[in-house]
Amino acid sequence: MKLLCLTNLYPPHIIDPSDVRVQTVCDAFKQRGDKVRVITSNRGMGKEYDDGNIARTLRLNGVYDRPLITEIDELQEIEKHNNDALGQLIHDFEPDLIHIWSLHGLGKSLLLQVSESDIPFAVDVSDPWLRHEFPRDPWLVYWNSGNVSFAKKMLRMGLSIAGTGRKIPTTVYRGKKEIKNLFDADGKTTNTRAFILPRVYFCTEPLKSTAAEQGFNVDHAEVIPSAVSSKIFTGQVLPAAETASKFLFVNELNEASRVMEVLDAMHALKAAGHKASLTVYGQGDSDFTAKIRNRILADELPVEIRKVLNPANDLPKIYREHHAFIFATENAEPWMPAPLQAMAAGLPVIINRAFERQRFYEHRRNCLFFDSGDVGLLAGRMLELMQDGNARHELASTGQAEVIEAFDEATMFDKIHDFLDHTIDYWPDHKAAIEGVA
Repeated sequence: MKLLCLTNLYPPHIIDPSDVRVQTVCDAFKQRGDKVRVITSNRGMGKEYDDGNIARTLRLNGVYDRPLITEIDELQEIEKHNNDALGQLIHDFEPDLIHIWSLHGLGKSLLLQVSESDIPFAVDVSDPWLRHEFPRDPWLVYWNSGNVSFAKKMLRMGLSIAGTGRKIPTTVYRGKKEIKNLFDADGKTTNTRAFILPRVYFCTEPLKSTAAEQGFNVDHAEVIPSAVSSKIFTGQVLPAAETASKFLFVNELNEASRVMEVLDAMHALKAAGHKASLTVYGQGDSDFTAKIRNRILADELPVEIRKVLNPANDLPKIYREHHAFIFATENAEPWMPAPLQAMAAGLPVIINRAFERQRFYEHRRNCLFFDSGDVGLLAGRMLELMQDGNARHELASTGQAEVIEAFDEATMFDKIHDFLDHTIDYWPDHKAAIEGVA
């Protein structure tokens, strides 16, 4: 099978240091004999680059310190560049299937280009880009809004006459049928359910259910959880007789990560005379990272921030250097590999109670819950792991065993590969099925 993977980020140039799943799946498919090429953004590169395996040629818009471009001339330049880059690679590589991963920060006209081709494609949804960004994509909103002013209609008509629609996809279709007035005059989605992806799977049940709640037709979508590489991450559980004092935080550094709340808990432990350290492994925008550093310095906290270099190589070692793991974000919708990787490494995990939605996590069986904003409870959970070695050891051992069983890598790879095989084998049927949906 010849696979072309389209994704916004690809290691080592990623934001969430634990999210190396695109690379892991691509490497696994290569080992099975598939030919795989990747096209991704040029984030982290001084210039665009294509080494024959990975094309880092796409331009991001509105994410990761990139300003959001909505002015039509500049926006058209970005969209044309990205569509040309993708179209050229499709022409040169001639893939059997296009595997679309996260399009966070990439124009959704790329999705239209793929859907308008005759090439089978499948969509992996591991974060909320589909429901958050498809309805707000500036290019789609510009071209598919109804009830707009006469002046805007005339401008769109002029661009169409100039051939914009032939160079960059502008119209949203379901099969061969155009979806009219996908957005209203204010750019709000009014006809989401009419847009259907023929082959799509979600990595968590909450991702699928929230997409459905927003109006996307995903009744036919599957849920395929991602894998955790037990061979890479499995480590030794800290013996009960030893003291746990080295805590680890792995996530993208932003307000949603609630890393400042973890620093509050560290301050509470220090004030109470307890000796513990914290390593923060992640990256984010420069202003927020500076805010974290200033807080650490101001309170003289025993906290170290580690720069993300090569997550695929660094993370297993980093997990094994620590005694316990904290995951504070309350966004339990997307696939979050870090706490599962930590469990596989043998670390007891303290996690936001919001993750109870994912059904795998159970308080005092394989993790400890705390509530957002309750710094005292979070500090108490940390102290509990420091002082009760027997309970900590049982918690970590159970978590490790359950992760290895529930997220077996070979099983998950088989499910994704079977999904892609079925997509190719029955592509005409899949396309015909969505055209017949009311």
